Amino acid sequence: MDEWHYYSLQYADGHIAHGIYPDTLPMLPRMILRDVSVKDMSCLDCGAMEGLMSVLMAKRGAANVIATDSDFHCSAKMAALRVAHKARLYFQRTPLAYGMDKALTGGFDLINLSGLLYHVVSPLM
Repeated sequence: MDEWHYYSLQYADGHIAHGIYPDTLPMLPRMILRDVSVKDMSCLDCGAMEGLMSVLMAKRGAANVIATDSDFHCSAKMAALRVAHKARLYFQRTPLAYGMDKALTGGFDLINLSGLLYHVVSPLM
């Protein structure tokens, strides 16, 4: 997996694929999630890219994790990361942010929007 990565990720063989940000840059969503217990929760990760936050939620004991994105551009990397970390999560392609509410059913205990909000013209809309 020596292609472009958004986040720095560790794959099964211990190989680290470096993302577009310096490894020393604190990732705010990851820091916030550190203080949240997701054990036995149903979690949704919107705009998941390679699935870093989704994998972290699964590894921390979430009962159900759905990773979403509007395209399959990172699905191979997400699949490799899921295998590397033995993370139970599911990927669902969804429309862009303004149609996502019609694509997803059911409720979630935790919704991560860190990969989505900066693409939305008006988050309150």
